[in-house]
Amino acid sequence: MERSEQASIAFRHAADEIRFFKTQQWSLTNYAIGAQVGVVAAVTHLSGRFMIGTLSSAFVMVFALVLLALLQAGIAKERQRMSAAREDLPRLAEIHQIPLGWGARDASWFILALVNVVSFALAVLLIH
Repeated sequence: MERSEQASIAFRHAADEIRFFKTQQWSLTNYAIGAQVGVVAAVTHLSGRFMIGTLSSAFVMVFALVLLALLQAGIAKERQRMSAAREDLPRLAEIHQIPLGWGARDASWFILALVNVVSFALAVLLIH
């Protein structure tokens, strides 16, 4: 197998992995929001609900943020693989020299983390 063919395969594999990780990040965020709603619904009928609800909601938020960070680390690893493969594919390297703008690659990570923090804050407000 030729070196450029191997690089092309590695590049496509890394792109597929990044797509998968991004899908998982969005799914995780949706499930975390659903869990926050579940916490609010579950504790509305409990006495001492503020403490239980806040701790439960905090657990959901921290768990989601840790998993988002792990998925983001996987994305960073695959981007490094893409960069290595790109060096062996001259035309692809040329295309990827076009600037994407500030934070275009990592903006979704920030947005997803922010959504999780905001859902925690809303859950605490609703519990109180």
